Amino acid sequence: MPTIGAFTQGVARLVQAGAIEYDESDVPQGVTDLWGVILGRGVRPQLANISGLPASGSRHPVYTYLVRGGVTIRSAAEQQGSLVWMIEVKYEPQGDGGTSVVNPGDDPDDPGVESAVRILERAWPIYEVEADLVADVASGDPVLNSAGEPFDRAVQVKRRYMGARVKRAEQDWPKLAASLDGTINQQAVAILGVTFPAHTARLEIEIEDTLAVGSDTRYHVTYNIAPAHNYYGKNGQTSQDAGWDVPLVEQGFSYLDSGKLVRATVAGEDGTENPTALPILLDAQGGKLGTGADPVVRVWAAYVEADWSDLELPATPTEGDPPPPEPDPPDPEP
Repeated sequence: MPTIGAFTQGVARLVQAGAIEYDESDVPQGVTDLWGVILGRGVRPQLANISGLPASGSRHPVYTYLVRGGVTIRSAAEQQGSLVWMIEVKYEPQGDGGTSVVNPGDDPDDPGVESAVRILERAWPIYEVEADLVADVASGDPVLNSAGEPFDRAVQVKRRYMGARVKRAEQDWPKLAASLDGTINQQAVAILGVTFPAHTARLEIEIEDTLAVGSDTRYHVTYNIAPAHNYYGKNGQTSQDAGWDVPLVEQGFSYLDSGKLVRATVAGEDGTENPTALPILLDAQGGKLGTGADPVVRVWAAYVEADWSDLELPATPTEGDPPPPEPDPPDPEP
C-alpha cells in the first residue's frame, strides 16, 4: 500500500497518548488516546475499513482495568495530497463486557461508575412470517404441477423463527444505530446466541427519550432483530435460503427471440395461434425455457444490506445486569 511519512494508507497508528480523567480519589477513570489514519482525498472514513485500531473491549496497555469503549472520528488535515483523519479512542471502566455498573469500592450504597453502554433487557421473540412455497425445503425441488409448470397461484405457508431483542442505555446519541435502521445483515451474525446467516435478519430500532441513570444522561435504544427465511431451489441445486431477499421464477407473457420481444401464443382448437392467457417459463436470457427444464429463479434484493459489526451487539447471553440506582426518597413533609 502507498505510504506517506510514517503512515500506511488505511492503517491507523497512535499519534498521541491522550488525556487522563481522574476521580475524586485521583484514580484514573478514563483515557482518550488519539490515533490517525490517512486516506485519499474524497474518501470518507468507515470504521469497518480502518485497520490497526484497538479492538472493542481490549484493555488499555497501562491502566489495564480500563477497556476500549467508544470511538469518534474527527475532521481531517491535509498531508501531501491526502487527508489524515483523527480518531479518538476512549477507554473506560467496565464490568461484564461493558454491560453493567462498576463499583470500585464494592460499597452497596455507592452505585459506582456507569459504563458507556449498559444492557437493560434481553429477549428472544418468536416471529411468524408468511412466504410463497417456491421449493421443497429439504431437496430444493421446485414446486410444479404434474406438467412441470408453476401453479396458477403460489401456495402460502407460515413459518416461525426465533429473533433477538437487546435494549441498551447508551451515553451518546445512537446515530450509527439510527442510520442502520431497516437494513439487513451483510454478513452472518450471532446475537444472544442466535445465529443469523447473511440477509436473514432485519434491524428495527426504537429510541426512547433520554433518562437519568445514576449521574449520567442516557438514551434507551432497543435493537430488534427480525428474522426471515425464504427457501427456493435453483437449477436443480439443493434448497437455498434467500432470507429477506425475494426469489422470483422467471416467467412472462412474452419472450425474446433473436433480441426481439415476441408475444407468447398457444394453439387454439381451430389451429390458429392466440396470445397465451397464462405466463410461460423463461430461461436466464429471456427466451423460452426448454421442455422439462427446472424453472429459473432470480433473487432480488428488497432491502439495503449493511455491516452491523460496529454496533457491538452481544453475541451470547450474559449474566443479568444490576438495576439502575433508585432515586433518593423525597424529603419528609414538615
